Amino acid sequence: MSAQLSVAAVLHEHAATYSNRPALIYAADAVNPTSDVSLSYRELDRAAQRVAVWLRERMSAGDRALLLYPPGVGFGIAFAGCLYADVIAVPVPVPTGPPQRDQLAQRVARDAGVAAVLTESATLAAVAAWRDAAGLTGVACVATDAIEPTDAEWTVPDVAPTAPMMLQYTSGSTSDPKGVVICHDNVLAQVAMSRRWMAVGEGTRFGGWLPMHHDMGLIVQLLQPLVLGATSVFTSPFEFLKRPARWLQLLDRFRVEVSLAPHFAYEVSARQITDAQVATLDLRSWDVAGVGAEAVRAKTLRAFAERFAPAGFRPEALTIGYGLAEGTVYVAVGPRTTAPIVLSLDAERLERNEFVPVSSPTASTIVSCGVPCEMEILIVDPVTSAPLPDGQVGEVWVRGAGVARGYWGAEKATAETFGGTLVTGETGYLRTGDLGAMHDGELYITGRLKDLLIVRGRNLHPQDIEYEVRALDSALNARNGAVFAVPGHDAHEHIVIVQECAADLANDHGRLGGIVTVIRDWLARELGFRAAAVALVRPGGVSRTPSGKVQRTLMRELFMTASLDVMYEDLDPDLGRQYRKDAEYERNGGSANARSTTRVVKSPGGRVPGAAR
Repeated sequence: MSAQLSVAAVLHEHAATYSNRPALIYAADAVNPTSDVSLSYRELDRAAQRVAVWLRERMSAGDRALLLYPPGVGFGIAFAGCLYADVIAVPVPVPTGPPQRDQLAQRVARDAGVAAVLTESATLAAVAAWRDAAGLTGVACVATDAIEPTDAEWTVPDVAPTAPMMLQYTSGSTSDPKGVVICHDNVLAQVAMSRRWMAVGEGTRFGGWLPMHHDMGLIVQLLQPLVLGATSVFTSPFEFLKRPARWLQLLDRFRVEVSLAPHFAYEVSARQITDAQVATLDLRSWDVAGVGAEAVRAKTLRAFAERFAPAGFRPEALTIGYGLAEGTVYVAVGPRTTAPIVLSLDAERLERNEFVPVSSPTASTIVSCGVPCEMEILIVDPVTSAPLPDGQVGEVWVRGAGVARGYWGAEKATAETFGGTLVTGETGYLRTGDLGAMHDGELYITGRLKDLLIVRGRNLHPQDIEYEVRALDSALNARNGAVFAVPGHDAHEHIVIVQECAADLANDHGRLGGIVTVIRDWLARELGFRAAAVALVRPGGVSRTPSGKVQRTLMRELFMTASLDVMYEDLDPDLGRQYRKDAEYERNGGSANARSTTRVVKSPGGRVPGAAR
């Protein structure tokens, strides 16, 4: 496969080799076959050619097209059409939701310098209105499902393997989104790797609900099966969010073998899918249950495996992986033949960047992300750039064929992130910004370098605190939280906790105050420090990326600008004076002698501006 010059050439060849095989199956309703829309490889090829002819008549090779599609087969056709025209695809969410998403699409469109906006008839009016409001004058907008066939001749573009095929804009979990330049050889290398490491091929059936504008959904759920000549079955992300059982019902109905999802999806499924629904499922075909995109918890894996064992689910199907957009998708992956490896760690030594497994049953646990999948992985001291031995925590550096070429139009950022140079002078490493360690050949991720909290000389990872906090009260269970630090007038960093809470407690200020007290007491007892602020928000109030990663940088900004839509907020006096300079704060007793100031807000909105569900 790697000998092929482009993904376009591979896909066009499949139209002859696997002409009648389903390439894409969209199930709008996971349990109702009458809603299914199926495209064979021949049909996909013809539809993509129509789009390519339209693009070639208006754009040059290497121009960029913005893809704004609701769930369905339209996205796959448009993406293939871009490949067939040698136009660089730029996928983003449809800008019809919260303002933050609208701003994201605008920033992406301007950064990429797009020459066209592709959508479909159902969303054309809304997308065209958005384009006009965004001031994208001169940018063509078309519904690709309405493009009429022409007599214009189409040929497979002569594309170098190192040519860009898409810009995968990063999720913005720690900063403004940047366009990762993904080339044909990056995708072909990743698919060849998955064929060997995950034992997948043209007969494999992939499926799930992941959004196509995110790297996991785009690469694993769409491009990987298309390059292999396999079948991709998918439903809308909203189907899963509304009814989690729809995901597993989809896998059952279509006998799906490979399906990936963020960690939160496994947690939600284990908790919310009922006994009656489990009794109707047959998950024996599910060989690769990929888990990634956020910190993976051993407790969740056990709960999921136990919950769905009666449906034939096997624990060894759980496949933990580590990846990022800058690495196309995969960097490390666990074997599909054994259950994930879970270690117990000495927590105190981990705070000193020492990765030391212990046998204590009460110690904190960490799940292996697997072994490097044809990528070179080093653990490096982020300050000295010296490689670290096994058992030391440092920044994860990566080098290999799957690593992207850099960021679009951002030479400085590209040099900083993709030009990692060791103290020995060896260069060309991707600096991931993630912290981790190698142990017995396995990669373990401990947190984000930028998110790391340093409290009295101790290194604390916010995702660990977030996980524990939401287990402190039933009103917080399975809800999202964000832990971060903000600067104070005293030049020190102060810890803030924002936690989603059950919406029906919005007017029960006594109960909310009690929950805050429980959180504060737990932090003091277990971690030995005081949170300077605790804010309770409604479900959906903690902003996340489409893959489920908490956007801590955005949440920090919202807290500092008093933009959180809080139900209950408890701040230390100094922090209250610094960040809550309003009449409401003064009314609630913001005096220098007060131990803390409580700010209770009643509002019907219930959402952080721009929060992603």
